[in-house]
Amino acid sequence: MHLYRYIFIFILFFSCAGKNDDTIRYLPDPDKDYTQIELKLLEDALADDPDDDELLYKRAKLYFKLKDLEKALIDISKAIDENDDNEAYYLLKAKILLGSQKYKEALATLQLAEKYEVDNLELNLVRAEIYLNLKDYRLALDKAHRAQRLMPSDYRVFHLKGKIYNALNDTTRSIENFKAAIMKRRDVPETYQDLAELYENQGKLESAMKEIIAGLSFNPQNAFLQFRKGSIYEKMGLKDSAKVLYQMAVDLDPSLFWAEYKLGVWYMDVGKYEAAEPYFQKVVKYTDQLPKANYFLGLCYWYTGKYDYAVRLLEQVVKTDTSNHDAVFQLNKIKTKLRLVTDSNITAFKRQDSLFKMRELRRKKDSLQRNN
Repeated sequence: MHLYRYIFIFILFFSCAGKNDDTIRYLPDPDKDYTQIELKLLEDALADDPDDDELLYKRAKLYFKLKDLEKALIDISKAIDENDDNEAYYLLKAKILLGSQKYKEALATLQLAEKYEVDNLELNLVRAEIYLNLKDYRLALDKAHRAQRLMPSDYRVFHLKGKIYNALNDTTRSIENFKAAIMKRRDVPETYQDLAELYENQGKLESAMKEIIAGLSFNPQNAFLQFRKGSIYEKMGLKDSAKVLYQMAVDLDPSLFWAEYKLGVWYMDVGKYEAAEPYFQKVVKYTDQLPKANYFLGLCYWYTGKYDYAVRLLEQVVKTDTSNHDAVFQLNKIKTKLRLVTDSNITAFKRQDSLFKMRELRRKKDSLQRNN
């Protein structure tokens, strides 16, 4: 009953929203995103009946769309507890687990979905994506080919095959499949992102930029496309332009930690360690993908006078990776300096360190002015 009431209110809202002149429109405006409004309606409906599995499933889908994977997983798990006989529920849970990088759990969940139907396009696509992340490329290709036989015209099949062939270092087939995916559907930003990244890794910056511009023509507000454009500018030596694009990417999507990291590196390169510090603080939890984040944060702590934090963090970095020679060198240098500083003259040392950084910044500024 609560589900039907939610549907009725949702339809009624769109009908009213469309009435902005003498013409009554019953279709929602395609340029507007009603996700937050629908989420609020679902929350109100679930407040009356928190165990309605269909409402929980719908809210899980919205959370998944919003990339709030933790809340999405809670909702879909509860929906399955209430009704364990729905293929769609298991499939959504597998997608959420895939997005959370819990690949083995995602596979186990797919097995529960497959008891209903094995030859399903979505099942094969998700399974191929999981195998790709598990680096089992043979099985990933097998499932991708199976999905293609089920739906030969689906752009997602070609996009996925492009990613698999790229992982296999078969760049020719990878490019072919990415381009085929774009021909099938031109407004998907992820395909342009992956193709541009492939070209960028090959050093073909002009080709990479061409794909980014094409993608932005359909998706000008896509954060990752702006980030990738910044990365290309950086490799061209246009670091200030790259910084502007990294900031734009963060403004568009605050969860884009790669852009946060790049902004931290930019500020550190120009000697603005206080400005760099908060960026590295945000991204250190992603050290599996950003192994230098802890090291850079340790340097920021040193240059901003947080000596104890700097030593502890750099010791942790060296302990985790003894082959990080830069971290070993910096740690030894810092410890040497601290051993020369006593409690009575630590203030003087901080002042000298501050003066040194000011002279360095002035020197860089003078150098830039001379070059200009």
